[in-house]
Amino acid sequence: MNNKGQLFDIAVIFMIVLALAIVLPIGYLVMTSVNNGLANAPFVGNANQTENINSVTTQSTGVLTRFDNIIFPLLIVVMIIGLVITSFFIPSHPIFLIINIIGVVFLVFLGIVLGYVHEQFINGNAGVLSASLPFVGVGYAMRIIPWLGVVVIFITSIVGVAKGNN
Repeated sequence: MNNKGQLFDIAVIFMIVLALAIVLPIGYLVMTSVNNGLANAPFVGNANQTENINSVTTQSTGVLTRFDNIIFPLLIVVMIIGLVITSFFIPSHPIFLIINIIGVVFLVFLGIVLGYVHEQFINGNAGVLSASLPFVGVGYAMRIIPWLGVVVIFITSIVGVAKGNN
């Protein structure tokens, strides 16, 4: 085993974060369209049906808001902690610290590209832009993703070098 695997693992975490950041507004857009369609359906006539539809709309919006406020940051933190723990088990030599520092350049570039892709995707469609407005945490995470990569690679480099040779 060699130490270059952590760079790939951090790149995979970036891709997962980007996928979630793109899927979340699309899911919200589809969900609001379905809820609006149900609210305007011809079978909605009595108070129970209207109350049920309003309840579903409130609950589904609340779930997505909780995802943005709690689950998304927690998911990022858990993936980073898992990466740091697994980097402890990679046999390493201090020379790999130089390779990891060079890898920071790659990860910063990848983070900038992924942040740009997310921004262009969100701003490219008015419907997706309006659907992404409730998700402040996801937008913030995509703006700081290059710096997140720098911090993570330095932490995993320190853990890999500090443990000594196995």
